[in-house]
Amino acid sequence: MIEVFFSQRFGIVKIVPPEGWSPPPPVLDNSKRFPTKSQAIHELQQGKDYGNGKNYNVSGNFNPKHLKKNKIFNESEFKEMADDFSRKWWTSHFNNKSEDGLIVTSTYHPNPWEISIIEGEYWRIVDLGEPRLEVEYGNDLDVGSFFSGFPIPFQDHMDMVADWAKDPPDFNDPEYYEKCGWNLQNLPFWPGSVLRWFKHKITGVNVPWLYIGMQFSTFAWHNEDNYLYSMNYNHFGSPKIVVDTH
Repeated sequence: MIEVFFSQRFGIVKIVPPEGWSPPPPVLDNSKRFPTKSQAIHELQQGKDYGNGKNYNVSGNFNPKHLKKNKIFNESEFKEMADDFSRKWWTSHFNNKSEDGLIVTSTYHPNPWEISIIEGEYWRIVDLGEPRLEVEYGNDLDVGSFFSGFPIPFQDHMDMVADWAKDPPDFNDPEYYEKCGWNLQNLPFWPGSVLRWFKHKITGVNVPWLYIGMQFSTFAWHNEDNYLYSMNYNHFGSPKIVVDTH
């Protein structure tokens, strides 16, 4: 039903979890560090690459030649950097004058009016190409090597998912979220998914990527591998603005 009436018609669907849905917070491993790409928001329309970050991994074996262009953060450091950027941005552009202070941090959820201000500022910079603005963005992080927003099932869980699908939902049981179908590590192998026939794990296809962004971080529309659908889950932080270009 979703596919026929919504996703194919509009190109995007927002799925709201049922009442009571409350997965445990992600367990962040700050001993592991991840690379970021530097995104020049004022140059997005020029089609320039974000930087040579694709050869990085998250195990700490970084190529030194890339460190000149890319910073390396752990999650705590990234959060502090992102929050500091937001505070300085809104203080300098709006003198910090609003009912809620217009301080958009990883723990503050802006109201609809503030979100419209953020979106307007973003498109102004993209359209005009000024002022110069660069932000950091951690992308394509392997949940097996780094960490996952959802509880991680045991390694050989692919063949167990069909049995888990028979279990009744129990939102109050923390173990439920390890085995449920909305855990993006289980969804590809759930009954009815064509990807369940893949017996090998392919990152970005049947193993989710992890992304860590900040204010103005950008993830462009694109075709997925083999033109498959994409599923995203915002684990924590401020809302993500999605623009349907269809």
